Amino acid sequence: MENRSRTAKSSLLEAAFSLMHAVAAVATLLTKFPASRDCPGTTAGISFALNRYFTPSELTSEKLLLIERLDEILDDLRTLREDAEDQRPGERKELAASLDSVRNMLGKVRESLEII
Repeated sequence: MENRSRTAKSSLLEAAFSLMHAVAAVATLLTKFPASRDCPGTTAGISFALNRYFTPSELTSEKLLLIERLDEILDDLRTLREDAEDQRPGERKELAASLDSVRNMLGKVRESLEII
């Protein structure tokens, strides 16, 4: 971080805090979805498993990795939004609004990374 402009440092820091809040919101929302249709009553959750091999990143590569991961998360949020339609009628509207809110927040984070 020491070799970056003040603007880049600020943008990355803001993105990190926004991502932390978004992950917390997603984790909360996932508990309202079934983990599997085969296991009624068991709710979903968030995994913290690392399924990629990480090496030290160059100055520009972490931005590319973050954007790539955000695109994957945004796609998954679209899928969850569609799955929200399968929820109980009383929960559909609340889940959909919460998912839309998180998707909008992450979309803004992604946009901010594009301009760094």
